[in-house]
Amino acid sequence: MIQQAFGLHLTGSLQPGQNTVVMIAGTLLSPEVFERVTMPPGYSPLWVGWHDAPGPHSVGAAAGKIAEMLRQSRLGKTLLVGHSSGGTIAMLTCLSLTGTGLIDGLLLCNTGASNEGHANAQSIESIVAGWNEQALEHFLRRCFAG
Repeated sequence: MIQQAFGLHLTGSLQPGQNTVVMIAGTLLSPEVFERVTMPPGYSPLWVGWHDAPGPHSVGAAAGKIAEMLRQSRLGKTLLVGHSSGGTIAMLTCLSLTGTGLIDGLLLCNTGASNEGHANAQSIESIVAGWNEQALEHFLRRCFAG
């Protein structure tokens, strides 16, 4: 069940003291891209939707919302996982919480400077306004092609 909290869409466990894997998908991707990920023993998943939640929709704003969620939630051991721009959000979240002991691990996939031609300085709103089937096909091919 999706709940809205902290200006985010959350699916999964947000229980104080619970060891949690916080999973952040990239731009325009559902956090359900993580549904086949096996949790480490003793951890619960928490999928974070940020681009379809109330704005603003910059990676910095999303990281700020997630950092605030983690400060207030008092989770147990917390691992951040980010795919694509979700990885940038995970890194920014981790950096903003340096020294707090709130983050126990960081896993990034398909995130980094090697994403040639992948960066887009436009706001999420302008990307969505020009979105169509051809753009979706191109986007998914770039994200998941092997």
